[in-house]
Amino acid sequence: LRALPDSMGGMTALESLDACNNYLRRIPTCLKKWTRMRRLLLTSNDLVSLPDVFNCLPELTELHLTSNLLQALPDTLGSCSKLCQLRLGNNQLTRLPTTFGYLS
Repeated sequence: LRALPDSMGGMTALESLDACNNYLRRIPTCLKKWTRMRRLLLTSNDLVSLPDVFNCLPELTELHLTSNLLQALPDTLGSCSKLCQLRLGNNQLTRLPTTFGYLS
């Protein structure tokens, strides 16, 4: 799988998505419509960036981004106040957003 279809934006009741071990290069901005999302698993893809829409995911508790090609993370990720598990290993990150200071 190289891309998630934009039509997935209509899945507004989606609470968990496991799209690990694919060839995803980007995540569509329709992600912002998944306001009930709790678990987003994107390990082992080819993601080079993430959309800056994480402020629209207030229920997100678990985000797995291990083994991608990420060089930076969006600042809005710091607004995910319920986030308790974040996996970022094996990427190309050189810094974390300053908004991470808001996470508890």
